[in-house]
Parts: sequence; C-alpha cells; structure tokens
Amino acid sequence: WDMRRNQQPAPPVVFEISSSSTGAGDIAPDKKPATYGRIGVKEYFAYDPSEKPVWKDGNNRRLRGWRYEQGKPIELESDGRGWLWSEQLQSWLVEAGHLLVLYDINGQLRLTEKEALEQRLAKFESRLKQLEDQAKNQSQ
Repeated sequence: WDMRRNQQPAPPVVFEISSSSTGAGDIAPDKKPATYGRIGVKEYFAYDPSEKPVWKDGNNRRLRGWRYEQGKPIELESDGRGWLWSEQLQSWLVEAGHLLVLYDINGQLRLTEKEALEQRLAKFESRLKQLEDQAKNQSQ
C-alpha cells in the first residue's frame, strides 16, 4: 500500500491471518508491524491458525498484536488468558480454534450484525407470544 499514490487514510486496525505461504518473517517487528506504523495504522494483529505453527518465536503464541506510538510498533502483552485488548475496537481478541472472536470489556461475546439481529428477533418473537398469551387469557 503506497500512501503517496493513495490519499485515503490508513485503516485504524489491520488483521493478518498467517499461512505457510506468508512465512514467519512477515511479522518480524522490522517488517510488517513497522511498515503499518509508518503509514498511520493504530493497531496491527497477526493470527496463526495453522496446526503446525508458522511463527517460530519460542512462545507458541498464535495471536500477536502491536500498538503504535509515534509510528513505532510496541508489541502488546496478553492477559493471563492469552487475550489481547484492542483499544481501537474496544474489544478483547480471543483465539477460538481457527477463528478469532471478540469480547467486550465485560467479557461478553460480541455478535456479528446478523447474530445480533437474530437475537433481537428471537426476543421480539418471545415477547409477542407472551403478549398474545396474556390477551388470550384475559379474553376468556
């Protein structure tokens, strides 16, 4: 991505999902994390869902993240559960098999838009049934 040719601002958060073709060298702090900081990204997260880890950092981590201070990458420390906090997303990033999931500050799973709509619809249908039952009981 070339900032000089593309005048759009950098995205605040970048995610990279690694594979055997991306290689371990991509996430060395002097490569991609540093590059993203120079173009104005606020946070960069890299996830390795492979059974055989691509990254050989000795810590067996599959999720790594960086926040930027004056364009310089500062690697994030995970909490005791292995979760990483994203200031930009106001969410915890959590490994879930081959997926990454998000949790809010209170540890509640963040839903996709579709899941949230389905949940609201189910609550609405449940409430509608309650009201119908109440109306039926009152009319008898």
